[in-house]
Amino acid sequence: GTSDNIIQFLDCYVKDGRVYEGMHPTVGRFLIRKKVYEAVKNRKPTKVVKEVDQLIAHLCDYDEKNIKLMVSILATVFLNDQEMKNTLSPHLRIFGPSGANGKTTLEELLRKGFGNHNVVATQIGELDNYHFVETTVQSLIAIDGDSSSKALSSDAAATFKRIVTGDTVRSRQIYGKMRDVKSMCLLLAFCNTLPKSSDKSNAFLRRMTIIKCSDRLVDSKRFVANDEWFKNLRSDDAAQYIVEKLLLRAQEMLDQDVLKLPEASKATKDMLTKFSDENDSASAWIKEVGVEEIVGYQVKEVREKYESWCEENDKTPLKRQFNEVLEVNFNLERRKVTYVRLNPDSSYHALSKHKGGSAVNAWQFEDAKRNEKYFKKLEQL
Repeated sequence: GTSDNIIQFLDCYVKDGRVYEGMHPTVGRFLIRKKVYEAVKNRKPTKVVKEVDQLIAHLCDYDEKNIKLMVSILATVFLNDQEMKNTLSPHLRIFGPSGANGKTTLEELLRKGFGNHNVVATQIGELDNYHFVETTVQSLIAIDGDSSSKALSSDAAATFKRIVTGDTVRSRQIYGKMRDVKSMCLLLAFCNTLPKSSDKSNAFLRRMTIIKCSDRLVDSKRFVANDEWFKNLRSDDAAQYIVEKLLLRAQEMLDQDVLKLPEASKATKDMLTKFSDENDSASAWIKEVGVEEIVGYQVKEVREKYESWCEENDKTPLKRQFNEVLEVNFNLERRKVTYVRLNPDSSYHALSKHKGGSAVNAWQFEDAKRNEKYFKKLEQL
């Protein structure tokens, strides 16, 4: 059961991403009621349903790089090995401002392909709740169909990170004891706005692939999303095709010299940068005012400047993580110093000088040489 990660089909099984003919001796943790061995053997799908490819392309705004990336992330569902999950940290978030853009249609397709018992609804924002975690980690694919944009708690963000990297996660059955379960689940999220995370280690961001879908299905210029189109997409052939397509892509990924996800398109990278700035008001503030407003100023003084900037710019100020962002992202540190290492504009400069060089807790560059150079330059101004 739950300790192995075998995905059993009717005529073969997947172990550590590779496909073997026949039945696995243990009852596999996940059962998909389909025959797929022929497709794997011939390295091509038994049938192709163009509507499936049209849907995926539509969800990626027809961006070739993103199409490849999305198919690869979906394919990681078959890379059922902790090391592989850890290497790739697959998570896909489809961001589309409008409704009816095909996100639910994709969910229906995955449910039909993989079986309702393997696909669950989850809420990433509730991953600090053990019962939610339990149903999520028991699944092969967990979908947050309407992902909230309210900030994730640090606990939820930490669990998210563990699930995505295939780590062991603590969960609890409804009436059971706490237990540790290895996650093999692929987390997908559909959202109309981008999420906020209160976890500032950037772990949440590093594990996000955001793909933007701009249009509604019915507005597509490339195909007509009529009844016929939907009927083909909901057919057994379409369900068979999506599973074979992803399983074959997983095999291709394993054949590469290095296991990695394909590169995201420029638009996607730009969106992530914008998203990380929005999510991290401290970095946004520093980029605007420069480190000159921080180095040589007393710690509390800096925080007050930052918080008043947040208020003026309608940004959420970071609490505990503010210092961490300054230290980790900008290589600054807090040190007890005298007025010679304070900016003359600091309210504490005169005070320290007056008291014969009393120590003040202030921000400095971590790199001693850079710090010295900086204050020498200040003296000359």
